[in-house]
Amino acid sequence: MMNFLKADLKRYFRNSPGIWGKLKTIMLTQGIWATIVYRAGSWCHQKKMCFFPLQFFMPVLTIIQKLTEIATGIQIPFTAKIGKGLYIGHFGCIIISPKAQLGDYCNISQGVTIGQGGREGLQKTPVIGDRVYIAPGAKLFGGIIIGNDVAIGANAVVTKDLPDSAVAVGVPAAIINFRGSKNFVIFDTD
Repeated sequence: MMNFLKADLKRYFRNSPGIWGKLKTIMLTQGIWATIVYRAGSWCHQKKMCFFPLQFFMPVLTIIQKLTEIATGIQIPFTAKIGKGLYIGHFGCIIISPKAQLGDYCNISQGVTIGQGGREGLQKTPVIGDRVYIAPGAKLFGGIIIGNDVAIGANAVVTKDLPDSAVAVGVPAAIINFRGSKNFVIFDTD
């Protein structure tokens, strides 16, 4: 958990010089709050243990999660599988399905929904690769597979698979080129 959280925080701190810059970023960036609560809850959920007895801590952590959802408008269930280096750049209206899977170093903008889709009994959720940029208002539904280095444009509705390095825009989303997410997803791996 600590390696994942360290990679997450490193992405937020890229433009925060010094201890005061980092402190200001932590205090004023709702994406960090949601990410920290998600990482703690996900770790406890996966390991079935915590620093405190699980019977006590999970209900408390669930209440903290709900309060964080209300304060940030960001819903990330503990059961979602999210790789290291998650970056949520803006406040609000972000919903991630409890069964969604996201790779490493993904960017999620405001108004994004990563949700379950399909008719009864056939409902599935997206599997998203590494270094994917999801622009404001984008919606991803169903048992789709999003490749690595993909960029999804603002307000796009994605209901079909996208190959590596695709750039998809529109409703329904269509691939317009294969320039990928380079320059949208910025991170350091060391």
